[in-house]
Amino acid sequence: MQVKEKRLCQRERIELHCHTKSGGNATMYPGELIRYASKMSMPAIAITDTGNIFAFPEIESVCSRGEYITRPIYGMEVLVRYPDGEVYTLTALVKNETGKENLYELISTVECGDMRPVFDYDSFTKYRDGLLIGSGAEKGKLRAEAVNNSSDDVLNGIIDELDYIELLPYECDEEINKRLIQLAEKKGKIAVAVSDAHFLTENDRIPWKVVNKMLADSFNKRSVHLLSTGEMMDAFSYLPDDKATEIVIDNTYKIVDQCEKIIICPKHIDMPEVQNAGERLRDICYKALDHYYEADDKDKAREWLNKEIGALDDQNECGFLLEIKELRDKAGFRSCDLSLRGRYAGSIVLYLLGITGVDPIRFNLPPETLYGKDLSGTFNLDMNVPASLHDSVVNQIGTLEGVGRAFTDTYQESFYADYAEHLMNYSGLEEIVDYSDDEIKKICEKIVGNAIKWKKWPTTIWMLPEGMDYKKYLPVCKTADGSEVAYFSHYNWSPVRTVNVYRHDTLEALRQLSLVTGVDLSDVPTDFETVKELFVADDTGEVSSCKDIPGFKTGLVRSMVAKLRPETLEDIAKIIGMAHGTNVWSDNQEKLVEEYGLGAKDIICNREDIYDYLLSKGFESGEAYDISECIRKGIPKSKKTSWLKWKKDMFNADVPTWYIEACEKIRYLLPRAHSVSYSLMYTRMAWFKLNYPKEYRMVVEELGL
Repeated sequence: MQVKEKRLCQRERIELHCHTKSGGNATMYPGELIRYASKMSMPAIAITDTGNIFAFPEIESVCSRGEYITRPIYGMEVLVRYPDGEVYTLTALVKNETGKENLYELISTVECGDMRPVFDYDSFTKYRDGLLIGSGAEKGKLRAEAVNNSSDDVLNGIIDELDYIELLPYECDEEINKRLIQLAEKKGKIAVAVSDAHFLTENDRIPWKVVNKMLADSFNKRSVHLLSTGEMMDAFSYLPDDKATEIVIDNTYKIVDQCEKIIICPKHIDMPEVQNAGERLRDICYKALDHYYEADDKDKAREWLNKEIGALDDQNECGFLLEIKELRDKAGFRSCDLSLRGRYAGSIVLYLLGITGVDPIRFNLPPETLYGKDLSGTFNLDMNVPASLHDSVVNQIGTLEGVGRAFTDTYQESFYADYAEHLMNYSGLEEIVDYSDDEIKKICEKIVGNAIKWKKWPTTIWMLPEGMDYKKYLPVCKTADGSEVAYFSHYNWSPVRTVNVYRHDTLEALRQLSLVTGVDLSDVPTDFETVKELFVADDTGEVSSCKDIPGFKTGLVRSMVAKLRPETLEDIAKIIGMAHGTNVWSDNQEKLVEEYGLGAKDIICNREDIYDYLLSKGFESGEAYDISECIRKGIPKSKKTSWLKWKKDMFNADVPTWYIEACEKIRYLLPRAHSVSYSLMYTRMAWFKLNYPKEYRMVVEELGL
């Protein structure tokens, strides 16, 4: 499009039609678009991805930070099948909460996973209350009929069904736009200029063409970038100044003035109602405490149990833990059949409920290491189950007390860098033939992140309370197999309680080994002494007997075993912790072991190692927790002010320099409870390998472990 002399404008226009990578056919993420619009001083912008609203949570998150002046208008470009059979686009902008809920209802009528679902026209009109309906962009029916020079009667019939008319800035649309403006005025309908932008600047046109090529997409051949007010005024220079200003600027404000602020992701979480949950949970746990603990540990166990149930009570989570116990009971599991991820694997409540095998007293996991120094941390549960039993476990969740329905998750498949670069070589675009590697890389960065598929992800399960009107919060769509899936969950947000249930092949192997040997898993010892011989170096210094045990297959992990010479389950847990951490062993504590002769008990393998060590150095519990959490997240590498203060405190407490330097190299630490949980599982595998080698080989080979 040739840009003519810019006209002076008193205020900036508002864009009412543009696209992001969440829709699968753009070169910018929602946040990039909002940031760019803010730099343009655009007071509002409507994001209208084709056929989906997956961008909604990110839009709200970005705008809630208060960094940008641009207000979001939520919308969608809808593919509609008209009664005559041709498919066209319409634009739906959300006016209010009613419109949001109706848009969610509309989306819920089709199968999820189709990037561009087509909606029946009658269904679409059924849910239009609270929505502003625009004529659509290049593929809208109004424009198509105008291009075909249809009669005024035909065009007026379409206009009657619309709230506003969208005009495109293409030179070839000049006569079409003049005609549509006249018809709109006679009908009392607002006409607005839109970019229908799929890329931000003219520099992004080549990446956009590559995206189109990849998708075999001729959806928008003429797409322009996000036009500034001056550029859009120039595009409509064939109109009188006052009419161009009305179309480009004034009318866009009239549309936005009809759109209220709406909330996409409410902060509260609706929980299933479980009657007398706190009292029931206490009763179960206190009875179990007498069974699990000897006299010497009962006082500490009772103290920790009181703290944890108090924290759960404060968060209204007691009912959730009772539901997990119910799930465990219905599935027929014991703690030996499961493993938990994360720090909550060390929960004394879960231990007493028989859900985790990690004894927090033995492994020194006080409630503060789970819920934070003030015991206000949000409880999460990530549960591994045998792979073959996963689906039956998931299906039980909707039957739990207080749960009305349960939905599985969705996840996004998108272009990755290597995939994008591969396709670049076959794009057939003459423009990129002589591009350098750096230029190709920049194009790939613009392409990466485009959504290509949305699929069922049966790991995260949404637990909806009985009687909850879930469509106030999100669409719920059906997959090809008929199951229902939550729509926004890829963004890690949920208005309800969720539980993560993972298929786990090692647990499946243990299940199969129990079946073929007749040994009950609860009878398999987890005392490391019974399998220690598999973790001893041979005459060459190599540890090879454990190389077919999950968790010990890599040479790196076995080198840790060789150098640390584990004697206890705690030592094994430390090795597992380092194996899952980042910058913990290699180029860090491996050197300390070699130079200072340190053993497993001396080095940092989990967050709690730091917490315990700082307590031994006289640190107050709260500060010890803050420092250990800071190091777990790798914050010291950034040399933030908070770390510099804590570093000084550590020096003053006679913490060795080598210890502090090791902390500064760490980028991530695994919680101790997670390490212990996995170590129990791997130790059981080692026991079967040692005692039933033939059956062990057979199961491992069958499962491809």
